[in-house]
Amino acid sequence: MKYILPLVLTVLSFSLGAQVEDFKIVSYNLLNYNPNNIDDRHDEFRLIMNEIQPDLLVVQEVDGLSAVQMFADSVLNVDSVTYGIGSFIDGPDSDVGLFYKSRIFRHLSVSNYSTNLRDIVHHQLKTDLNGRAGDTNVVLHVFGLHLKASSGSANRALRKAEIDSLNKVLQFLEQEPVIVCGDFNIYGSTEAAYQALLKEGGGFLYDTLNLVGTWNTGLYAPYHTQSPRTTRFNGGANGGLDDRFDMILFSKPIAHDSIYGYNGDMEVFGNDGQHYNMALTDPPQHPSLSDSIINALHYASDHLPLMASFYNGQRDLIKEEYPKSKVFLAISKEETCVINQTGERLLYQVFGAAGQLILTEELYERACLNLKSGSYIIQVKNSQGIDILKEKLVR
Repeated sequence: MKYILPLVLTVLSFSLGAQVEDFKIVSYNLLNYNPNNIDDRHDEFRLIMNEIQPDLLVVQEVDGLSAVQMFADSVLNVDSVTYGIGSFIDGPDSDVGLFYKSRIFRHLSVSNYSTNLRDIVHHQLKTDLNGRAGDTNVVLHVFGLHLKASSGSANRALRKAEIDSLNKVLQFLEQEPVIVCGDFNIYGSTEAAYQALLKEGGGFLYDTLNLVGTWNTGLYAPYHTQSPRTTRFNGGANGGLDDRFDMILFSKPIAHDSIYGYNGDMEVFGNDGQHYNMALTDPPQHPSLSDSIINALHYASDHLPLMASFYNGQRDLIKEEYPKSKVFLAISKEETCVINQTGERLLYQVFGAAGQLILTEELYERACLNLKSGSYIIQVKNSQGIDILKEKLVR
């Protein structure tokens, strides 16, 4: 892949001040976690949780309240009582659980919405920051879900029906801070369930990664969450890392930096982008994680944890200079991607050769375009309207 780096420009950006509290949300499918299917996985889960330190943890494939309590007692709170358990609803099939650091969050309520397979669970929380952040009275809505698995038109239709049920609730929360996370089992951006989630497709949520097309390709290797294994054990999938099933999406108020905002980082923990269709334990060695962590991720589940950082509070404006590598184009034979690593919500525009405006969209982490042959200008601005990138592109 060819990279074109822009000129360095001085711009205004956001920084953390005393009025802001960051928190990390993690979504993790625990692979049929129940008292009868532990398989000595607690040591592995403890290694993983101690490394990533989630502030808010949403888990899928837990089986009943006893499993949720066991994960809290045997994994999260072994050394100290740090995590609370969100009120639990035992639904049909496997369940969704929520854990939160009591220093940061206060749990208010839980609701469930039935689908043809598993419940979608809706938690309401408030940040409990002792006055260190801004308006701690604003309710944060967190939805956990696990959609119908497998390919095929029948399963795609079932996933779309599940998202339709979710949207019936989200339509009343369009102006509220909402985070929806879990195991979506979606294979690409053209799937009807995915389109129904997104603002531009008629839904209510934003996907900051904006990966165009089919996701189980080497082009999207850094974003795959299943499976870290190529051998089958403990009932998990064994296809190697090649699917982006797990996602963390959020609503317009978070996308537009309301009292809750997105910090601009989304990471599949353990995925270094070098293990497409491979086991996580295969060479090459992970550049920053120990072998013990990699082995734990390989053994604990057939999914990898997905992490994202958010904040509660008000940001102060300061001047800083963006390094070259923060905003750039990534061009392949199939598509052109605009990459944003600033941590700030930006705006990108595409102009034709005659100067006509073709497209205007918000830019979070990346936006990928399928442009026809021709000449284009791609321009990126920050929230103050200052140019960050302006590149001529010939396809």
